[in-house]
Amino acid sequence: MKQLSKRAISTALIRLRKQAGFTQVQLAERAGWDKAFVSRLEGAAGASPDTATLSRYARACGQAVGLVFASIEPHHAHVIDAVTLAAPAAARPFESLRGEDFALEHSKG
Repeated sequence: MKQLSKRAISTALIRLRKQAGFTQVQLAERAGWDKAFVSRLEGAAGASPDTATLSRYARACGQAVGLVFASIEPHHAHVIDAVTLAAPAAARPFESLRGEDFALEHSKG
């Protein structure tokens, strides 16, 4: 099973921040961190951030983050369970994915 790399997480964090329209300094201020910490989070080196850090980052961007547990077949996924870690307001968007089936795009390696 392929492990999610720190680089993939970093790329997702940068995409999330840019979509929210924030610089690293602005995100750091919103999250209560310093810019150097945000820079390390978004860097490809080092350990992957824990769920509390990912939740705080997502909240600072005004977005949701969650965990999805799924069985994966060659062309589809079936969501067994999903948990919202952080979401704007009181929304619980990931829990609504339980039991859903999704077609998976074929990726070229």
